[in-house]
Amino acid sequence: MEMNCLRLMIGVSIRDRIQNTVVRERINVTEPIIEEIQRRRLSWFGHRMETDRLPARALYCCVTGECSQGRQAKKWIKNIKEDFELRNIQFKDAVASCKDRTAREQLISSTSSSSWREKKKLEKKVKIS
Repeated sequence: MEMNCLRLMIGVSIRDRIQNTVVRERINVTEPIIEEIQRRRLSWFGHRMETDRLPARALYCCVTGECSQGRQAKKWIKNIKEDFELRNIQFKDAVASCKDRTAREQLISSTSSSSWREKKKLEKKVKIS
């Protein structure tokens, strides 16, 4: 879906047999959309999550009762855990570091998918010089 949208933006079809890397270069997209979504989702993790606040209590609570039939909706916290697993970060460590804002920002910026912004900034500086 992502590549279809990018190809549509520059007016080429898959039949033109242009590589995905070339399409991304033409549009100046360096990071896949899924990585951007994961990075932004992680940036909200731990935001205003003091234990006495309602959002933190709602996030970590367990609801009793019966579930309806069928596949249950994926919870936000499950997505966050998977994002941390992809980056080889333990969830408990992430929760502990998120109590401090600077530690949380450092945790998010230290992940491999978020370093592309720094690379782009360096490329721009080199082009200007």
